[in-house]
Amino acid sequence: MLNKMLSRYDSVVKEAKRLSVLEEKAWRESLEKNKEKLLLTIRESAAGSHTNTLLKTVFGPKPLFYADYTASGKSLSFIEDYIQNSVLPLYANTHSMLSATGKQTMFFREEAR
Repeated sequence: MLNKMLSRYDSVVKEAKRLSVLEEKAWRESLEKNKEKLLLTIRESAAGSHTNTLLKTVFGPKPLFYADYTASGKSLSFIEDYIQNSVLPLYANTHSMLSATGKQTMFFREEAR
């Protein structure tokens, strides 16, 4: 009886591993397929993106070229929308655990760490 249970357990584990590998492969293929779409969405969502911002120079208007993403990055509209709609309505002082909004803000902060 024990051998039968262990055999069943082994087959379930093997199947789970096989599915896990297949799921990871499918996820990677999907990621690769959608990479360009994702990058385009990010480029179009960047505030002051180089495609729509011109700087006045002595040589005439020139497109903005931002190259300091490592230090500060540019805000992305879909992230700003999330913050505006989901975080700020519940934002409060993190030193107070007496209110629901204070607790939620503390949870936001802890989750971000």
